[in-house]
Amino acid sequence: MKVLLRFGLCFLCLIVGFAPSHGQAIGGASSGMISSSFSPTLFQATVQFPSAARTSQAPTTLNLEHAIQLAIENNLETLRAREQRREAEGMKQESLAGLLPNISGAAYQANLTQNLAALGFRPGAFGLRSTFIGPFNNFDARIRLAQSIFDLGAIRRFQAGRAGITLAGLREELAREQVATVTALAYLEALRAERAVAAAEADVEAWAGYWASCRVDAVQINVTGMIAFYPTEVPFHKRSRWLGNRDFFGECVRAAKQRGIRVIGRLSPDLQWEDALGARPEWFVRDREGRPVPPFSRTPGLYQTCMFSTYFSEQTPAILRELNARYDVDAFYANGWPNWNLPECWCDACRRLPPRSTPEFRERFMDRVIELWTLYDRIAKEKSPDNLFFGNLGGGFRTGVDL
Repeated sequence: MKVLLRFGLCFLCLIVGFAPSHGQAIGGASSGMISSSFSPTLFQATVQFPSAARTSQAPTTLNLEHAIQLAIENNLETLRAREQRREAEGMKQESLAGLLPNISGAAYQANLTQNLAALGFRPGAFGLRSTFIGPFNNFDARIRLAQSIFDLGAIRRFQAGRAGITLAGLREELAREQVATVTALAYLEALRAERAVAAAEADVEAWAGYWASCRVDAVQINVTGMIAFYPTEVPFHKRSRWLGNRDFFGECVRAAKQRGIRVIGRLSPDLQWEDALGARPEWFVRDREGRPVPPFSRTPGLYQTCMFSTYFSEQTPAILRELNARYDVDAFYANGWPNWNLPECWCDACRRLPPRSTPEFRERFMDRVIELWTLYDRIAKEKSPDNLFFGNLGGGFRTGVDL
């Protein structure tokens, strides 16, 4: 619960710590309360600010996309950037006025009485008995159009306004990306913490009871691959950071054996982390430029190992013997080997091999498979004559290189 509360507070920091302009309620809870729950892909957060402007009656399922959206919509920096963009658009429209035609108009109507004497006419002139004419109606309407032919200052102000919109838009996008990045990191950190809690609290006995209820004769349990699920002492064999010092594989083995179930240890010798690149560069598959080759998943820091290297003939046997010494296992299974879709490799060992498309290479490949398979099976039998090793045959043992 501490971990979940930690993310709740962390997420609030994204909305409050970036100084929002108003409180935002997520979900519905009593005032001042924060509660969270997680699933493998989603978590729920219910938050109520003491002075929230908006509330909802039911909790909201919050995934990563929704979390980023909420943070962007309520963060002060993104709100300010949005208003600055609107301000820049207004200034551009204002600067445009100096380049547009100026139209003005006036109209009036009057009821007049005109004194002709004021104009120099005497009574009796032109047969007029009186110098006053009227009253009569007078209507006057005028329209004036003015257009500036060239105003350099107005042109520059318009260009500056247009550039200001572009700059404000970029600032808004930057603010959105910064908030999205911080939110995503906080979300992933919460998931990481939740996984750590789940790993620490995994109920092995409950799973073992389920295995027994299925009346299985054997279970295949992940023991290692790119990650060790037990406190290994083999160099460059990375432990699971979620488990700490917990011997998860050992607990599973003991629980299975107590119920009369055989245990197969599953491993994947085809991958290794970049931690070993400096000390054991010969372990890794290389491209033509000598760079390590990542797996198809493109997992950062993870690379493919070469079956012609000492990783298969030294590192993997060291792991198998450590497992034999610690646990009552009945067999070993290699999921990622033999690799029937063997990647192209230009490591020092592979450069000495025949070209890939030749029968000579196929023969060398199959000889290596049989050599390693025999080695791993012999190590498995060091524990008991009944133990064995078997690999992932794919389409069949002899289909390794060309289907």
